[in-house]
Amino acid sequence: MGVTNAPRPADGSADSPALTAPQTGQVPSAQPSLAESLAGLDDAERLRTVLDLVRVHVALVRHDEPAAIDVRRGFTELGLDSLAAIELRNGLAEATGVRLPATLMFDYPNSEALAHFLLKELAPPSPAPAQAAHGAPAPDGDRPDAGALKDMAVEDLVRAALGVAHSDGDEG
Repeated sequence: MGVTNAPRPADGSADSPALTAPQTGQVPSAQPSLAESLAGLDDAERLRTVLDLVRVHVALVRHDEPAAIDVRRGFTELGLDSLAAIELRNGLAEATGVRLPATLMFDYPNSEALAHFLLKELAPPSPAPAQAAHGAPAPDGDRPDAGALKDMAVEDLVRAALGVAHSDGDEG
């Protein structure tokens, strides 16, 4: 019997999904995950989206409005304690689907730092322009395709993964 016994909606309608949907243990896939939503955005939009999410959760823990959260002020400066740290971690873990450490608020001491961490966990950076801006090597078009990988020597796989040019045996 997979029907939930949730309260009726305020409008009195009997067609509430909570009353008719079987419990499968999974969230319906009607809405994309946060990571999927981020995939279609450029770097600035990704950061803004994740920063807004962090602000909302900090505001919930603080019983404040998201707009009142200064993203560069430390969480302890904002009055969050260790209990609030756990609430913040749990809320963000549920919202993002990412397993987060108990020390999250202390490892990433403000909303901006936490948003950057979550962004790295949720979405890979966009192609070359963002990577070049952060000092990472841009993808170089001559990487082997998936079919070629199975025939490559270990040394060549390592070079390809690290982006090191093939040296044809000349080490030095």
